[in-house]
Amino acid sequence: MSAHGTTEKPLANNGWFAFLWTKALPSTGVKYHLLPMDQYESLHPEQNEVLDTELVVSDDVLLKAFALGPGAKLDPHDHSESTNVFHVIEGTVTVIQGDDEQAISAPGVVHHDRGVVHGARNDTDERVVFTASLCPMPG
Repeated sequence: MSAHGTTEKPLANNGWFAFLWTKALPSTGVKYHLLPMDQYESLHPEQNEVLDTELVVSDDVLLKAFALGPGAKLDPHDHSESTNVFHVIEGTVTVIQGDDEQAISAPGVVHHDRGVVHGARNDTDERVVFTASLCPMPG
């Protein structure tokens, strides 16, 4: 159990981790953002389609929701000045980091260090939904 009230369960020893939220974070006055159900419900991609919507945009963070239809792919890319974190909230997404790939199921979290090439692919027959946090915002 971490100091933040979560249990961490490593998937492998190669830097890939998924976190299972077993307890809500304590009330600390920290702001949080919920994905409004109307935005979530509108994310119904067709086969090979990627849909996204911006949830939070500020001077120091960008939070987007992505929905990948069956067979859809978010092409590998990097962020040289920013850390990127995926939070898988529905389905199983194949996450790409460099030459490695790992299937991550909801609920799961994947950390991409600055400058690491990463992407995502839906190898299932169901919709995959995840958020991507990017911070700090590139200057």
